[in-house]
Amino acid sequence: MQMSEWMDEWDIFDILEIDINKDDTSINIFSKFEKIWANWLINILQKIVNNQIKPYIQNHSLATYCWKISKEDWLINFWKDDIFEIYNKFRAYKIWPWIYCYYDNKKLDIIDCFIINEENLKSNIWDIIKIEYNWKKEIWIIWKWWVLVLKKIKLEWKKETDILSFINWNKNFLNYNFIN
Repeated sequence: MQMSEWMDEWDIFDILEIDINKDDTSINIFSKFEKIWANWLINILQKIVNNQIKPYIQNHSLATYCWKISKEDWLINFWKDDIFEIYNKFRAYKIWPWIYCYYDNKKLDIIDCFIINEENLKSNIWDIIKIEYNWKKEIWIIWKWWVLVLKKIKLEWKKETDILSFINWNKNFLNYNFIN
């Protein structure tokens, strides 16, 4: 894109598109770009220098505004966010700063997780349960018929740990509800 005094407003020379899968995190997306952007950029710069490509006006109606990220952006709000918003925050902030909530008045970072659909749940929304699933133990946070499966977490002032180890020294985490 050409430069101006305003951010991202001028004409575009080319756009590099990649496929983003529903479970891609910021790490995966950066890795995808890392593999292809250098050759693409060299090719575009050569075309610009040789006048083989002309800029075109971008469609401002398709533009989005990215605000400055604040601490509240990666805080999980169990009253407002649904499981998809939480998972998308996780995907965006996976490498840093991670998403977090509060448990027992301490910050709890969610380092790794995924979501699954489970139709026959009998728990309340945002309950935490331990379950044997596919022959292994997992910790689930329930949201309607969807589940946020916790894999790794980090409690404030503690080391990052897998969720089952965390449960071993924090039994009251089970059956906890984030909105009660």
